[in-house]
Amino acid sequence: MACSNPQMLIMKSTVHCLFILLLGVACTTQAQCRKTIRWNNDNLQQFDPAYQKNISSHLKLLHKAITQLDCQVTFLEMPWGRSLVELQHGRLDIMDGAYKTVERQQFAWYSNFAFDAPLVLFMRTEDIRKNAINSLPDILKYQLKIGTQHNVIYSDEFTQLLNDKNFASLVYANTSRKALWNMLKIGRIDGVISELTPGLSELKSLNLSAQISPSDFVISTQATYFIFSKKTVTYDFVKAVDRELLKLSSQMP
Repeated sequence: MACSNPQMLIMKSTVHCLFILLLGVACTTQAQCRKTIRWNNDNLQQFDPAYQKNISSHLKLLHKAITQLDCQVTFLEMPWGRSLVELQHGRLDIMDGAYKTVERQQFAWYSNFAFDAPLVLFMRTEDIRKNAINSLPDILKYQLKIGTQHNVIYSDEFTQLLNDKNFASLVYANTSRKALWNMLKIGRIDGVISELTPGLSELKSLNLSAQISPSDFVISTQATYFIFSKKTVTYDFVKAVDRELLKLSSQMP
């Protein structure tokens, strides 16, 4: 019986090894695509069993877009202010709800996909009609104590007013929105600045919808974005996520 051609055996062995090598590289590349996303339990949306946590519709959309790119996602719980520092130093990959600023653009890529986010002043329902709040200086005029979150930018005007020590003395910053809602409930502060839709959702989950309501005063309407650490995420990856977000949003009812 004729023996196999040694050259053919070598060629087959080489092709087989090359196939295994390429398969291993592909698997390694997929396994290496892991991204961390900032999440915080202050985001008091409806509990989602799939995530085993309260999670916003924005983060669900982002998670789906990233998994479409064969990339694994881990949610890391942390306050807003700390997450900005972690993202800047490359210890966090992605966060949502960021306003566009020159400072943040130094260390973060911004998605093109944006959400409109009107910021309004929430007050105790019984107090809303007591004072006519039509501008930020009215807060100083009526000596209203206002709750905000650490390191959140509300508007250029608000930032400028913080340079006035009399205005700044009325602002109470906290890392937790839940804590701010409770402070407003018991009268330690007179108002909380929050995005409208998340604010209403959080109040509903805390059974405070009857006691706390949005006033007619809209502080600003700004777009918020997903931002990505320049230390750990490539610009090409951001563009790929944008494409997936666009596809997914077009499929939404």
